[in-house]
Amino acid sequence: ITQKPIKWLTIGWASLFTAVNTFKIIQIVNERHSHVKMTEEQEECFVNFFMPHGITPKQYELIERTAERIVVKKNDPVVKQGQKLEHVYLIVEGSTRASILGRYLTAASTAPLADEAKEGGNAGAWVGESAYLESFWDKEQGKVKPKGEDDKDSDHPNSSGRSIHSMYTVVAKEDCVVWRWSHANMDKLMQKSTDMRAALT
Repeated sequence: ITQKPIKWLTIGWASLFTAVNTFKIIQIVNERHSHVKMTEEQEECFVNFFMPHGITPKQYELIERTAERIVVKKNDPVVKQGQKLEHVYLIVEGSTRASILGRYLTAASTAPLADEAKEGGNAGAWVGESAYLESFWDKEQGKVKPKGEDDKDSDHPNSSGRSIHSMYTVVAKEDCVVWRWSHANMDKLMQKSTDMRAALT
């Protein structure tokens, strides 16, 4: 401003930079410190399954609102081996049994407060999250094939050769309450903010 002639282009760019960063800072502070009212059930789910991963109450509110709630009956599959994975699942209540080619697997992820790990996963186990993350990072790195480029690979979302089909079968050992998110909804959550992406990852 003090220079002659006044450098309006520089002033405009600096003002835009300041405005954008101020908005982002306010957004992050709001996301981290906003007060969220929860029911007892919501609070239990948040504390057991999300808070240990660094999810804030405000982020949890959005994650829960995006989730589709389903009930998987005893002995019904959550996913089957070879099934195309188009969702990410969280076992909220109940326990599951995972197997591949007839062999049972130990739970890959369980609730931190669980007394003992159950085969395949008790409440708190995630299903399909690894396949989603691989697909997401490939899209972020620009490895996704344009539509119609190669129809024979239409079951693969990227050009890295990684399959997004389930490698194992996960069956409910009892009636289970399951939350699930489509890959498109997970993409929206991941792109919400840097904080949200880091916590979800």
